[in-house]
Amino acid sequence: MEKANESVKGKIEQKVEVEKNVTVEKKVTVEKKIELTFEEKVWKKRIEAAMGQTSCPVVATQTYPKDYYQGPLIDTHLHIPAMPDGMPEESDDGGWEDEDYTSQINSEGAFGGPQALLGVNVKMSEIACTLKHEGTVRNFAFFPIYPEMYLQALEIANTTLAQYPTLFTSFIMPPTEDMPTVDAVILRKMLQVHPHLFQGYGEVGSSPTEEKNPPVDDPIYLENYKLAREYKLMVYYHPGWNQVNNWKRVLESHPDINFIVHAEELEHDIDELMTKYPNIYFTANPQFHQHFKLYVGKSKEEFLNAAEKDFENLITKDLERWEKVIEKHPDRFMWGTDRGDAVWNYDIDVGLFLVKYGRAFIGRLDPAVQEKVGYKNAERLLEVRKN
Repeated sequence: MEKANESVKGKIEQKVEVEKNVTVEKKVTVEKKIELTFEEKVWKKRIEAAMGQTSCPVVATQTYPKDYYQGPLIDTHLHIPAMPDGMPEESDDGGWEDEDYTSQINSEGAFGGPQALLGVNVKMSEIACTLKHEGTVRNFAFFPIYPEMYLQALEIANTTLAQYPTLFTSFIMPPTEDMPTVDAVILRKMLQVHPHLFQGYGEVGSSPTEEKNPPVDDPIYLENYKLAREYKLMVYYHPGWNQVNNWKRVLESHPDINFIVHAEELEHDIDELMTKYPNIYFTANPQFHQHFKLYVGKSKEEFLNAAEKDFENLITKDLERWEKVIEKHPDRFMWGTDRGDAVWNYDIDVGLFLVKYGRAFIGRLDPAVQEKVGYKNAERLLEVRKN
């Protein structure tokens, strides 16, 4: 009997040992299968740098004069910087030298000063820190999703929304090398990766940085609006000049899609369009560049000094532009900063100033419309999208 038991015990031990070996072999096989390619290693490092955590100073409660708007604020115009897209040269050991982004950073864009590159000189955690300090409760954020790196860019957007689910409302902004948008085939491929990730499509439209700027009713946009309808996306569009009739056609034929616009190209026609079409909204950005050069230099100090010096005059001029039409269409206007491009745009001090300016401006409007412009109209758009 004892010999039989020993025989059984031996067989069990032998079986366990075999199973251990099989498990080890499977593990080795899996590890071999998931070994990253050179390009995957580069992107992994870039994404980790973009999403890395940073120390955020303690958020202080901000106080404002009594005649400033005191309620919640939603910024409906925030550009998220892109990651660098070039590939370094692979070394013999499969690694690569540290990448030099000097030329990209020093290429001055529309906002002036060093260009923001996600993971190089600004991180998502730093942007989130600025937003927490300035006190915006939510931000319509335009995530750049370039077709040649769309999976990596989508990972940034998806991870950001997982970490900051209430701070950002995500819009897919899919430019090409020479146009503000991809076509519907590519856009669908992007949207299918995370079907519930985005709440909006944009900012698209007329861009000074693109060679080709088709109008709002161009076939490429008409096809993309079908996807906006399918995925229940708002459309954020920067209009071009002399396109009011194009807008009438689009708004008339897409009554179930809400369009958000901004900028001076359509401001003289916005009253007419809002009177006739219930599906167009406007973000009133502080129009500094209409009165003096907003992007006054290569640093936040130059911008802040110039803007603070002319603060009251700028508020007065913006009120002359917007007060009457906002109070005529109080359910259609929202507030936004139009930040992006330059790294100093994401600085805490700049965020605090832009919010102070926004609160001063909104506080001069009729008290009955202040909360609508500050946050309620934006919230309602999000609620409409859910239904």
